[in-house]
Amino acid sequence: MKKIKSLLVMLVVVLLGITLTGCGGSNLIKVGILKYVSASALDSAQDGIVKALAEAGYVDGENIEIIYQNPEANPSTLTNAAISLVNECDIIFAIATPAAQAVKAEIENQGKETPLVFTAVTDPVSAGLVESVENKTGFVTGTNDMNPVAEQVALIHEIDKSVTKMGIIYTSNEVNSKIQSDLAEAKAKEMGISTYVQTINSVNDITNAINALISDGIEAIYIPTDNVVASAVPAVVNITNDHGIITVCGEEGELNDGGLISYSINYLALGELTGEMGAKILSGELAPNQIPVGGLALEDLSLVINKKAAAAANITIPEELLNKADKVVE
Repeated sequence: MKKIKSLLVMLVVVLLGITLTGCGGSNLIKVGILKYVSASALDSAQDGIVKALAEAGYVDGENIEIIYQNPEANPSTLTNAAISLVNECDIIFAIATPAAQAVKAEIENQGKETPLVFTAVTDPVSAGLVESVENKTGFVTGTNDMNPVAEQVALIHEIDKSVTKMGIIYTSNEVNSKIQSDLAEAKAKEMGISTYVQTINSVNDITNAINALISDGIEAIYIPTDNVVASAVPAVVNITNDHGIITVCGEEGELNDGGLISYSINYLALGELTGEMGAKILSGELAPNQIPVGGLALEDLSLVINKKAAAAANITIPEELLNKADKVVE
């Protein structure tokens, strides 16, 4: 049955005009996954994609070959990874905005229309990936991970109403991080909190940026779903904990590395939704431009609190807030 199913899948894809032979003459459908950097959220999204594909009958080594690329946020390596995947693959999943932008640019550069399915992209329209969330043109679709920035920033005063200064740190070339930073600043202003922003170019800038914010007298810091900063949360909290600074995070994975609190998206579930989209494209059920940009519902968000992080920073979490939490890390 597996062989028959594999042959049927490949026949459908051939009818869609997708070449299945790839490099080395393999008869397996070549599925590319470009993950921008190693980070808990992106790792979970990747796991979700692979899980959903397998549940739809697309199993690595049986009827598909998954080719993984991870440039670890290096720009030149990212470009080369995108070129390689576009050369080889029949469909590509891109995890995080820079990865998706690189793949789309290379597909267009090569004059192809290889299906591209993105995830962990906060604003795909502003990022130039799709013309609209309805997505009625092109070869691209995917899922967004827009987090409830205002609600996250509001948690600061639920912990300590006396906070008047908040820092924000993000990577300068991450469009989605800039969007979140602007939203965080707007909410902070509404709350009477002054904001201080530091941007970085790479993980090597983290220490100087955090120290600059501490010099500004911040009492809390907002860390968006920024892929580079998320990969270096331990370096952030190693400094902020010594100063009793509240760390409000864009997603739960940052709490696993020492962040304090978040309303968080489930990135495994987001990846599964993305993989389901890709499976529909592979089966021929839908073309990319027939799949609107998706995302998780607000009820899928979780309030997560890290009591270990609170203790490390000598911060007291009010019992009322702890009682509202969906998950508490002891």
